[in-house]
Amino acid sequence: MKLGQYEAAISSYDRALAVNPDDPQTLTNRGNALRYTGRYDEAIALTISSLV
Repeated sequence: MKLGQYEAAISSYDRALAVNPDDPQTLTNRGNALRYTGRYDEAIALTISSLV
């Protein structure tokens, strides 16, 4: 994600979440990547779900 390849990062996080769907760090990272792509509603919902 540090390279600005946010869509690729989202795809990687999706694969990781398929294996471990409750991993809070992966959920948070995916939320951040969504935020960087301007997908704010998805980012907020995912970040909130990672806290619960």
